[in-house]
Amino acid sequence: MVDMKKIIFIVFIILISLLVLLVYIFQFFIYSNLSEKEQAREFALKVVETYFTKDCAVFYNALDDTIYTLEDEGPFTKSDLKNIGVCSKLSKQTVKGEHSFQDYIDSYDIRVLNNSEYEVEFPQFKNFQKFNLTQRDYLFTGSEVKEGKENFMWTDPLSFVVKKRDNNWAFWKGSWSVSVFTG
Repeated sequence: MVDMKKIIFIVFIILISLLVLLVYIFQFFIYSNLSEKEQAREFALKVVETYFTKDCAVFYNALDDTIYTLEDEGPFTKSDLKNIGVCSKLSKQTVKGEHSFQDYIDSYDIRVLNNSEYEVEFPQFKNFQKFNLTQRDYLFTGSEVKEGKENFMWTDPLSFVVKKRDNNWAFWKGSWSVSVFTG
């Protein structure tokens, strides 16, 4: 005779597995339906969130293999930045006081600009030799404080370029100067 407890347990495990699979499919479907610009925004916000969570693994995984600054410094390798501890230094210096990532979302104007938008708004980028951006590169800028809100962030790490190559997003150019961490 078949043990009903075993059957119920197996059915329960199958149902839980299906539920988990459905959640992953739903998340993939939602993310894949975002426009590329919305995907860039979501990715960039994950980078900013690391300033609050101090999750250096996520931060370093988000970096491209070669990184430049928006001031045309570089290239720097991901290893260079790990060796000087950029993530922990950014985490310590960026957020002033006890604030959460949600506080950041509520207090700062977050924008993502595509190539044509940032060329109009920041024409000086065209003069940088290492700043060859494509249609799939997006400038994240999240340093403008909303009216009536408190400025509690060092704003340099809140402007950077993300790029999409081979269906993966990467942090490519940051507005902070590496000399801040080395000198």
